[in-house]
Amino acid sequence: MCVGIMADPSCSPGPDDENIARNGDVYPSSENIEGAARKVIDGNKDTDYRSGSCFETSYEKPAWWVLDLKESYKIDTIIVVNRGDCCAERLMGAEVRVAESLLSTSTRCGTITDVRSPQITLCCDGMVGRYITIIITGRKENLTLCEVEVYGVSVNDRTVCE
Repeated sequence: MCVGIMADPSCSPGPDDENIARNGDVYPSSENIEGAARKVIDGNKDTDYRSGSCFETSYEKPAWWVLDLKESYKIDTIIVVNRGDCCAERLMGAEVRVAESLLSTSTRCGTITDVRSPQITLCCDGMVGRYITIIITGRKENLTLCEVEVYGVSVNDRTVCE
């Protein structure tokens, strides 16, 4: 078995795939409650902001959140869990980017164009990167995230899978 290799061509993670975001570090553009940005990778997908499982930046331009995976991965899937109790439209137009370093040019995995469902799945097709950025550009907004999951395989993994 090869943990981290996506078997489903639709890019949905399989039952044995590991959410590599859980061990990362996070850096927000701003933080209303110290340490709250870490809630986005705690494994709790509750979409009710009042339950305390979501994170929100200040009302700013641009509003962003960065995840450092601590090593480079071939990223197959990023799942963004939006707020479900209200304000889902705030995430509309947010870009999800992948980069090798904080100073390198990032590549867009996708743009959030549909917020009807709180869980948004983006297929990154093996993009290589260490940093995942979710950013709202072009307008002043609060960036609200309830969970982010990342699935892929380490570029350092030399395992041959059959």
